[in-house]
Amino acid sequence: MQVKITIVTSARSPRCKEGTYWYRLECGQAHREGTGTLTETTAHRLELSGLIEALKRMTKPSNLKIRTTSGYLQMGHRQLKKWRENGWRRPGGKEIKNRDLWEKVAELERGHQTEIEVVKSGEK
Repeated sequence: MQVKITIVTSARSPRCKEGTYWYRLECGQAHREGTGTLTETTAHRLELSGLIEALKRMTKPSNLKIRTTSGYLQMGHRQLKKWRENGWRRPGGKEIKNRDLWEKVAELERGHQTEIEVVKSGEK
């Protein structure tokens, strides 16, 4: 089963007093949407939180196509396996930022085939 997940956030700067994320899960004609708000956060944490909330809605293993305007999500996703193998540290030993959220993404993606596509804002 293929499920398309679209993630959109309201963050316009690296740090924000309040930000909103929106996600949409689509499978055939069925869809489900959700939103959330975070305060005193960063754009990256907002993006990761939207992805986590969408992944929590998955009830069985699927082929996931995640669409986002976030290059950060795509880059981080490519590094998940390496980060996990290195104890969630970058080369040189420094811990990755947002480790708590990346660990949750890795946990929730277990059992799924996942692809992340970066799209332009407003693109469907």
